[in-house]
Amino acid sequence: MKAITLRNLPPDVAHIVQQRAEQKKTSVNKAVIELLAEERKGVGSLCLRT
Repeated sequence: MKAITLRNLPPDVAHIVQQRAEQKKTSVNKAVIELLAEERKGVGSLCLRT
């Protein structure tokens, strides 16, 4: 799988990712993957759609 580096992540997005990691007791990396997958499926709540 390809590695991606994220820079200058907005604080509100970073907070969402950190919260998800803590809630699921998982890594930040896994939390990001889960959130992106949910958004792709249209079941996410990040409101990142344009």
